[in-house]
Amino acid sequence: MIELEKNVRKDINVLGDFYSSVDNELSPSKTYVALERDDKYLKVFFNCENNYFTKSNNYTRNNDTLYKQEVFEMFISKGSDDPIDYLEIEINPNNALFFARINNPSGEGGCSKTIEMLDSYLMFLHHKVRLSYDSWQGEFSIPLSLIDEFSQDKKSTCYRFNFYRIRLKKNQNDLSWICDLGNSDFLCFRSNFALNKPNFHIVRTMARLLFV
Repeated sequence: MIELEKNVRKDINVLGDFYSSVDNELSPSKTYVALERDDKYLKVFFNCENNYFTKSNNYTRNNDTLYKQEVFEMFISKGSDDPIDYLEIEINPNNALFFARINNPSGEGGCSKTIEMLDSYLMFLHHKVRLSYDSWQGEFSIPLSLIDEFSQDKKSTCYRFNFYRIRLKKNQNDLSWICDLGNSDFLCFRSNFALNKPNFHIVRTMARLLFV
């Protein structure tokens, strides 16, 4: 359980440890995340290190299929139970944003999972990124009212969440490249033990965040 006070920025993984979604191995590529909240927003700050090929990312439009290339992602829902519905926020090195509601009744993703794109809500999310030669950093803010709107337990002070990162391992010359295990790492803040192939949508492994 991670506790978060109002108006206090908290580093939630000081060592930068993210784990492979496939085999739970600790990644040598560091990913740092901090959280902060006020009365209206939950703010997320991240730093993806050992990221050398950000110029290979070609998506620039919001709510495009950003997850086919490099992204930093968050899933979040209000309530302490394993969520059936949750928000998915993705941001890529080009500062494009993906925002959707996920319905995942099996808790395992796959064919039971459906996606509702939240195009009309994109204007309420503030976001930006910064690039360097070997890393990219960014931040985004989510209105707490939106998390409430798409969650089952609106009265709880506990949230379920996880962070994910797709990291490209080698330069790509084909503009239409798609991430796979051969060219990319699929990393999690809390490993979801997907086994065999990447699958971020295993909700039982989502961490807990408590507003105090």
